[in-house]
Amino acid sequence: MDISEILSAKFTEFDVGTPLSKVAGAFENQELDAVVVTDGDEYRGVVSRRQLASSSNRPSAKVGSQVQHVPTVERTEDVREVARLMIGSDAKTLPVLDDDRLVGVVTADAVLEAVRPFLDAVTVEDAYSSKLVSVSPGTTIGKALNTLRESGIAHLPVVDGDDLVGMISLYDVIEFTTRGGSKSQGGSSGSSGGRGRSGESRGGFGAREGDSDRMLDLPVENLMSDAVVSIRRSAPLDETVEMMFEREVSSLVVTADRTDGPVGIVTKTDVVE
Repeated sequence: MDISEILSAKFTEFDVGTPLSKVAGAFENQELDAVVVTDGDEYRGVVSRRQLASSSNRPSAKVGSQVQHVPTVERTEDVREVARLMIGSDAKTLPVLDDDRLVGVVTADAVLEAVRPFLDAVTVEDAYSSKLVSVSPGTTIGKALNTLRESGIAHLPVVDGDDLVGMISLYDVIEFTTRGGSKSQGGSSGSSGGRGRSGESRGGFGAREGDSDRMLDLPVENLMSDAVVSIRRSAPLDETVEMMFEREVSSLVVTADRTDGPVGIVTKTDVVE
């Protein structure tokens, strides 16, 4: 199976000298799959939403400072080779060429959609990571951020004793801290506060709104999503991928078949690999 049928034309190109603020504005288009960076006619790499969210550069900084050089692929490349290149380059998007001309991009989501029908013979057991890095509800946002970065992960389950009570992502923490806590809704994690990226309820920040010096001291229960999506260890991988797309999440907490206790995590990257 080649990737000619799954490549996306939803990309835009920017020169290396383009200000990051302009690139960030392009990502406000939720249909955009990728930003490809060029230097004249020469391909330089890609920039992702996550890279921009993680960036501490000023908006006037140039996009060339954030570019990630990833391999390009031909439009007739086999989907398995594309998956291998994604894992090897730690990239979820690869530019697609046709006679050295940029014609589109291929995403990890597109690869998963293409191979999903063939995943019914394997289960979560075959793909998930049993090393579950987690935090407690009282862990500070600052400590959670350090854990995410040190562990090289993007999602952090929140566990209270043996109970899975929430999920916090690197994107959530970066968005909150870079915006100075301005999205506060007030109340506690059990209140009808703000809404997360996938519509989950969020906790509020109460009277501490705008106190940027102390944001990182807030407990993660005030920021976590309390609508956690889990999957049994014995579940087929095709159903697992389908659930990820339906819930618009990139990871699921894995639970044991006989209990609801968390035993690991499975991500889209795990399935691609």
